[in-house]
Amino acid sequence: MSKENLYHKNAIYFILNNENDYNSKIFENSYVNKVYNDLVLQTKNSYDLINLNESIDKINLSLDKKRTLAKEFKKLTNMPWVL
Repeated sequence: MSKENLYHKNAIYFILNNENDYNSKIFENSYVNKVYNDLVLQTKNSYDLINLNESIDKINLSLDKKRTLAKEFKKLTNMPWVL
């Protein structure tokens, strides 16, 4: 399995509330791990807001935060965030 598939599969476990299968230390670099975990948390938050039919303003704010983290993640790993 490619590293890209691994980190997306790992994130999906967390987003869908299967935290037992989530590994918070995928990357060797601690800063990359922090950005990755923040991105996973923000993606889950966006997903939850959408499922709860929250206001479009709250959803957009969450998605903006996710986009910022995704850019940082791409810069650090050269791997896109597709979730």
